Amino acid sequence: MENVFACPMAIWNLLDALFPLYGLPCAQAAAELEMAAAAATVLARFFRRAERECAVKLPRAKSAPPLP
Repeated sequence: MENVFACPMAIWNLLDALFPLYGLPCAQAAAELEMAAAAATVLARFFRRAERECAVKLPRAKSAPPLP
């Protein structure tokens, strides 16, 4: 009798049979993380450029005074 775990495809076939589409949630989560990082990067660049090109400078938040 052949050992089924010696063949990597047999493992994938077994996982596919036990947990159909188990890779889809992981792929979706990874894609959402990538899209969130891209959106944050684009927004940061947009606001930097808007502040640089804007005639009226946007006020910056000042640091809080030290607590007594």
